[in-house]
Amino acid sequence: MIQLLRFILIGVLNTSLTFMVYYVLVFLKVNYLLANILAYSAGTINSYFWNKAWVFKCQKDHSELFYKFVIVNLITLLLNSSVLYVLVTFSLGKIVSQVAATFFGIWTNFLLNKIWTFKVKEVEG
Repeated sequence: MIQLLRFILIGVLNTSLTFMVYYVLVFLKVNYLLANILAYSAGTINSYFWNKAWVFKCQKDHSELFYKFVIVNLITLLLNSSVLYVLVTFSLGKIVSQVAATFFGIWTNFLLNKIWTFKVKEVEG
């Protein structure tokens, strides 16, 4: 449970960073899908270091972990971008659509990182 709470806290931090970058890029008239990819990338890099060191407390070498982490986040990005595209297409609005799309990827991201990327059990304390 503590691991999930830490993941959520780091997720809030990363999501905030992602939304800030996305909002600025959309405000600067960058295409919303490109803005999503760039913003998501910024959040992913920040997320990797926090998840490795604090959430999953993984001591494994960066090389293998980072590739797995990138694959998990590409899957999540694909899911997020697909939902974002569909919602914007149905005129929900670019910002509201991004908020809604984010929730679709959160659980997939956590589970794949927990069972595949970091392969660790619940960390207490």
